[in-house]
Amino acid sequence: MAVEYPYVPKTTRDLKPGDYWKTPLDGGGYACRRVVQLSIDPQTGRRDRVSFLAGLMDWFGLEMPTERILAKKRIVEQGNVHVKTIRETGGMIRGNRSLALDGLSPWIFRTAEYGRTIQCGYYELRDFDEDIDADLPVISAWGYCHIKDLAEDRFRNRRRTKR
Repeated sequence: MAVEYPYVPKTTRDLKPGDYWKTPLDGGGYACRRVVQLSIDPQTGRRDRVSFLAGLMDWFGLEMPTERILAKKRIVEQGNVHVKTIRETGGMIRGNRSLALDGLSPWIFRTAEYGRTIQCGYYELRDFDEDIDADLPVISAWGYCHIKDLAEDRFRNRRRTKR
């Protein structure tokens, strides 16, 4: 069954990498987030029901984000979020734009557990090598509204309209 946009997900069942949602910002305007990667257990093939890797887009606008508007925009932050983040930040999934169209993908991270392995998004790549990996970001889990806080900080000085 095909997903009809817009919708508010309760689980990750219908989410796909590239799905995007807007979040209204306190001073007016919107920021945009994307589903970057779903967590799938390599042994069982089961999808995590509530967590996914999200990205904050380098985009601020006074209108709703669209597939056309998101073309060639980069991701400036990535973190593990709960699906409830979408609802808590005032959004719903508005549509999908393939990440590949813009060369977007999960980042390379150090694991949060002692930083001893390197992973691409959720998937382990290799052991940590202090000589080459010390500057990699550590993957982190974000609270429901942390991604909104990141957007508020990033876009604070952009022109906003009065509500």
